[in-house]
Amino acid sequence: MAYGQEKVVIKLRDDEKLNALIETCEDGKERTYYPRRSAIHWNCEKLQVRQGFAYRDENDLDPPKMLTYVTGVARLTSGYSVSVIGDPQNITTVVEVSFHPDDKLNLLKAREDEKEEEGLMFSHPYGCASMGFWRHDLGIQPSETWWLECRLHNTALQHLIDAISSESLKQASFSVRLNNLFTDEHPYVPFSHGAHLFLRPNKQDNTIEMPAPAHGWLEGIELRLLAFDLAPPPPIVPELAYEDDKQQAEVSDSSPSPQQSEIQTLPLIVARIEALRGTIKWVGGLIAVAMFLLLLK
Repeated sequence: MAYGQEKVVIKLRDDEKLNALIETCEDGKERTYYPRRSAIHWNCEKLQVRQGFAYRDENDLDPPKMLTYVTGVARLTSGYSVSVIGDPQNITTVVEVSFHPDDKLNLLKAREDEKEEEGLMFSHPYGCASMGFWRHDLGIQPSETWWLECRLHNTALQHLIDAISSESLKQASFSVRLNNLFTDEHPYVPFSHGAHLFLRPNKQDNTIEMPAPAHGWLEGIELRLLAFDLAPPPPIVPELAYEDDKQQAEVSDSSPSPQQSEIQTLPLIVARIEALRGTIKWVGGLIAVAMFLLLLK
């Protein structure tokens, strides 16, 4: 619905037996929405480090303090989407995300009672998280905003701030587990891709203009920084210089092949054989003369 229009009331009732919400559509059909028990995973986009004044009470007379935080865009993974029950056209996969420092000692103890009531005893939070949707009019045109706010201790947030500031952050993802968030999947149905998530309408009058926000815990955050290959480099094969290649080619060209060597040595052998034959003739003649002289005596 657009801002300023008549409020839309959804026929919604709680089913205590199923611990679910049942919507009665205009055609009389009913749709059931079950609490989302498992964590939801998000990928961060367009993260930016910002600074602003920290919130303080009216009676706080201390000088104002600057607060460093991170804003950006978060996208649902696994093909999920989120909308409001009774407002199927207002569907999105992207929300505005922010990470704020919160060093309160009771940061993780504030919702312990609610955690026990919702049956999330196996949740191990590292911070708080809230998600909601609101419509606002800035005087120019109405605007609609999906938002997700995470609060964690400053020591943990500082790692994200440093990674963004040093430009070493390559990818960031996180997971949250939220109460007051519903799905059209039955809790006993195996995990499937492309499921839909829903915020419930306003609890007081079941209107969809300002749905009830979902709140819970930040259960994990992963930062992927610069990657380095630590494997040893492959051995380098030395390459011959151009002069070496040229000299080697000249030596190869000047060296005779086996066939050329045989052709060159053949005339030398023939000449030696002819010289040997001449020597044998002279020696044989001298022997014949000597034999003749012996016979005469």
